[in-house]
Amino acid sequence: MFKKDLKTVGVLSEMAAQRVYLERGWDVFTPVSPQPRVDFVVVDKETGSVLKVQVKTVQDNTVNGITYRQCRLVPNKKPYEPHEIDRFIFVHPPTGDIWGAAASQVIKKTSINFGRADGKGKEPRNNIFLNKFKQQEYK
Repeated sequence: MFKKDLKTVGVLSEMAAQRVYLERGWDVFTPVSPQPRVDFVVVDKETGSVLKVQVKTVQDNTVNGITYRQCRLVPNKKPYEPHEIDRFIFVHPPTGDIWGAAASQVIKKTSINFGRADGKGKEPRNNIFLNKFKQQEYK
């Protein structure tokens, strides 16, 4: 199911992230411009808080027989600026795992390591700021 072209996988990841916000009662707005720097905008109906959200698809990469989950953060060699994004959402389509992080915590990084696919080994150093959507509320 996940052997689709990259654009389709990206759209599916965005839809999974949008669903998380919809399930939590947020309004979700998608841009109409052809190449936006943000995937969608959410508004908390209770507080009026507005967040610009960028979704990234976590991929499995195998090195020396060990499969790692990781994600590139720099699109087309142009890093995101701090004012462009409020939240990053990371989606691993094969497992359905979804993580979130404040943009301020990851904006200077070029990639994020989510650890080994088999769960063995050390916890990645950068996972301190990642919140798994399935485990806790994320706003």
